[in-house]
Amino acid sequence: MQWIIEELHLDAAAQGVRFKEQWDPAQVRIVALDGVDIGWLQTGTQDDDFFIAQLFVDRPFQRSGIGT
Repeated sequence: MQWIIEELHLDAAAQGVRFKEQWDPAQVRIVALDGVDIGWLQTGTQDDDFFIAQLFVDRPFQRSGIGT
C-alpha cells in the first residue's frame, strides 16, 4: 500500500499505526484469483449488519471487476 500512501501524500508512520489498530486477523480473508493472492478483504458487523470494512486489490489486478 506504499504507493497509495505516497500518491495521497499521507503520513506513512501514522498510516502504519492506524493500520495495526484496524487490522483484525479474525476478520480478514485473502483474495485469490487462479491460485494467486491478489489482495485482502476485511469484514465486520455492527448492529447486526454485516459490512466490508476494507478491501484491497493489488494494483495489477485493479479495474477488472474483482471488487464489484
